[in-house]
Amino acid sequence: YVYPITLDPYPAKSAMLNGKLFIGPMGPTNTYAGSVVYYSGSNLNRVAALPSTTMVPGVFEAHKNYLFMVDVKFSVTPSRIYWSTLLDGTLWSATSYIDVNPGDGEAITGLISHNGLLYIFKYNSIYYLSGDVFDASNPTYSLNKVINPQKIGTYHGESIRAFQNKIVFLGQDGIYALDGV
Repeated sequence: YVYPITLDPYPAKSAMLNGKLFIGPMGPTNTYAGSVVYYSGSNLNRVAALPSTTMVPGVFEAHKNYLFMVDVKFSVTPSRIYWSTLLDGTLWSATSYIDVNPGDGEAITGLISHNGLLYIFKYNSIYYLSGDVFDASNPTYSLNKVINPQKIGTYHGESIRAFQNKIVFLGQDGIYALDGV
């Protein structure tokens, strides 16, 4: 089957988790408009229950057997990252999230899983989540800021890529590489 992924005005994002391809948000002309969908090899299905009913997850990434999402459209919490249930990107809890320095007024622009860490990009800063169990009631993870005296981040989350054991991305004035924390 060929499924159209026309996503005006939002670009498509995708991530693999536990044998399922998650794609979203689906564009306004699609049957699944505004939704995140997943494909498991035979059917295209809508993720029924996202953490928020108005959520348009424009940023997401699979990491440590969880799916992480950021609401980029209607959010009053643009610094919040939600994560799914372990091994199941179709199940979400409204309490499974972390706020990444909400006081800076910047939105999260991108995520990438690299070398066992989840890197979180904002306009002028970069953070990372370390740990293996993302459970709000029993957290065994920590949020840390990458040492970044130049205050470099990205407005272009789709530019973030792993390349030659580094993370490369487009900053405001050029291409940058991050080689660790």
